[in-house]
Amino acid sequence: MGFNGLVFLRAFLNPLGNGQAGASAKAAHSDLLEYGALDVEAVLKQLGASRDGLLRQEAGERLEQYGENVVAHEQHKSPVRRLLELFFAPLSLLLFSLAIVAELTGGCEGLCEIGA
Repeated sequence: MGFNGLVFLRAFLNPLGNGQAGASAKAAHSDLLEYGALDVEAVLKQLGASRDGLLRQEAGERLEQYGENVVAHEQHKSPVRRLLELFFAPLSLLLFSLAIVAELTGGCEGLCEIGA
């Protein structure tokens, strides 16, 4: 089993891997659009709530089931990871590719301008 650098870089730069966060965000967005098309009573019925709110027992059960209502924060990225993300940004890759092409075609002036 050999070392695959591309797979390593993808895993390093995107720890969620296969886009799980994106899929859940799309599902939540879809749910919100559906709720927006309904009237208030229909939304309350689907959510199992009322205009008066939840009973203490129901609130406790939902707290156990779903957890606390907290804002998700972005994970801290190490300086090395941030530096690698800068190198592998699309614009950086484009500029690096253009610098290589300029060097291969003899356009050293272009290489110096791209690097500056």
